[in-house]
Amino acid sequence: MPYWSLLFSAVALGMLVLAYPKLRGTTLTAPWAWSLLAVSVLAATEMTLAAAEATNDGRAGAVVPEHQSPEPLRDAAALVTLCPLVALLGGKRPQHQAWQMIVISLWGILALPAGESWLLHPADAMVVHPLRQWFVAVVILVGVANWLGTRFWISGLLLCYAHWSLLGRWLPTTAPYELSAAGSLGLIAAAIGLVWLGFPRRRAGRLSLDRLWFAFRDTFGQVWALRLAERINTTAAQNGWDVHLGRDGFRSRAIPSGWTEIPLALEDALLVALGGMLRRFVNDQWIAAALGRTIPVPLAVGSDSTTPRDEHSVSSQPINS
Repeated sequence: MPYWSLLFSAVALGMLVLAYPKLRGTTLTAPWAWSLLAVSVLAATEMTLAAAEATNDGRAGAVVPEHQSPEPLRDAAALVTLCPLVALLGGKRPQHQAWQMIVISLWGILALPAGESWLLHPADAMVVHPLRQWFVAVVILVGVANWLGTRFWISGLLLCYAHWSLLGRWLPTTAPYELSAAGSLGLIAAAIGLVWLGFPRRRAGRLSLDRLWFAFRDTFGQVWALRLAERINTTAAQNGWDVHLGRDGFRSRAIPSGWTEIPLALEDALLVALGGMLRRFVNDQWIAAALGRTIPVPLAVGSDSTTPRDEHSVSSQPINS
């Protein structure tokens, strides 16, 4: 029913709007904007098609002509829900702004069969080539895999099933229990709600750097987390630091049981190195909040250098990402 679509979309949009202040100063504003657009487009499409079905009796001026299949419109709208996933994969400064053109282009390429069907074959069922079907399936799988192993894996699975239900008719296989558009919007709203409520709870790290690392991984997903872990481990090897960054956080190579506290000199060096990389994604306030303390040696935004620029502190504010 269109009213359920309207209700679920209103709930999802409300939570997204309330979450925006937590995203200021990060590169998540683009995926956030795409999420707003995706939910709005889905709801508007369902309301439009419902209105057309109610009033379309062959009269002139109908919203959707009687002979026009609604499938292309639904497919094009459902494909917009993939844009936030793709936008997140390009969330590193300064490329994150130009990356949005890639997101728009990808949507245009994926929606091309819908446009052709709508304009050239309006009365026929929409046909999508198997290669396109598999490509969309891969995008969905990459999107959910990005959240597996993070705090918000449940939201990732809910979004995956929502995408599968929305696009199942144009994927290699349909969902075992295909949901309506309203049901898919309900799953999307539930996924956003879990993140907004902070469920599951944040993993407690023994070390402040662990808490910073877990916060970044839970916020930006596994793809960027693995990339940054690789960079940190390469830097540690080049400098001869007794540390390895893995799934469980920062661990000593020489002490199997791990540190009770990281040696102060090493912690400062790691904070400078990691902070320089994180500033490609977040600002000093976000880092301080994740650490739970002030930052003594901030770097220039977007710098990968481990040489401090100034010495000033940034106050920490609690974050509930």
